[in-house]
Amino acid sequence: MTMTTRGRTLILAFSMILVGTPVSGQDVLTSLTVLAEENARLYVSPLSTGLGAALNSGFHQSAEAHGRFGFDIGIRVMAALPPDEAGFFQPVLPGSVTFEDVTYVDPYELVGEGMSPTAVGSGSGAILQPRVGSPFYNALLAAGEDPADFAVQFPEGADIPAVPFVVLQGSVGIGFGTDITLRYLPGFNVHDDVGEIGAFGYGLKHSLTQWLPASPMVDLAVIAGWQDLSLGDYLDASASSYGLIGSVSQGPVTVYATVRREQATVDVSYTIDNVDGSLGIPADGVRIGFTNELPAETLFGAGLTFGFMGLQLSGEYSFADYNTVAARIGFSMN
Repeated sequence: MTMTTRGRTLILAFSMILVGTPVSGQDVLTSLTVLAEENARLYVSPLSTGLGAALNSGFHQSAEAHGRFGFDIGIRVMAALPPDEAGFFQPVLPGSVTFEDVTYVDPYELVGEGMSPTAVGSGSGAILQPRVGSPFYNALLAAGEDPADFAVQFPEGADIPAVPFVVLQGSVGIGFGTDITLRYLPGFNVHDDVGEIGAFGYGLKHSLTQWLPASPMVDLAVIAGWQDLSLGDYLDASASSYGLIGSVSQGPVTVYATVRREQATVDVSYTIDNVDGSLGIPADGVRIGFTNELPAETLFGAGLTFGFMGLQLSGEYSFADYNTVAARIGFSMN
């Protein structure tokens, strides 16, 4: 007997697997019900966190606002850098499993060191096997089954050093020291099994310098940004941030620093394919889903912008649990 379920491939500029593949090597993804939810969440959590951090990055590169109808437009490339500790997780073992109408408690054990790589980590996945000598193990033998056929191997790490995000972005001055920003990633089909990926976001910047009685050496502004991303029926992410930016310009060079508060939510879902009604797996067609809420945190960032004849190049680095980098190339006219 084999346990078969297809956790849909989740792709975000790369492919990753949400649930385990069988040790026997068949070409379908497999897992027990409890693994499909709890361990899938642990496996993709660093990727979700990195995605949320990347979505919030790179909105602004100067505290100066455009004049009325001044604008800039360009391409932004952002990436979150997962910390080393995000590379592995402790698998959750199923508390029970039902075989031939009998429920067995504590049926599995973990082979090896007890850790498995996450989507951003590297190395082979952990293996769960029927606990040797347990009632479940003995029941399999008594039924003429090979317990090795019921072993489940977790997915290997995808070895992702950075979680990327790319978007088109434009800003326009509306007067009163205020800019509005739009971000857009045109929808395109990633893969026939996955569907379309697309993103939309917007931001605001309002100059504080204009309200000060004397012009300070550093321009100051309040900033905010919101970003949504969708991937077929499998992923929906939303992120938001707000904070302050300060900048100093000297000739073609602008140096800036930000402090911002940000949070994100990532919803993941996929459909079970279990046409054989295999052991311990949700029924065929059941929709599995979970949400990763990334708690709000404060980030500090610094960057540099170089402008020449309207062309602008920017680079930024922000410090948090997941550090982020952002780069921009664009055209600006004040």
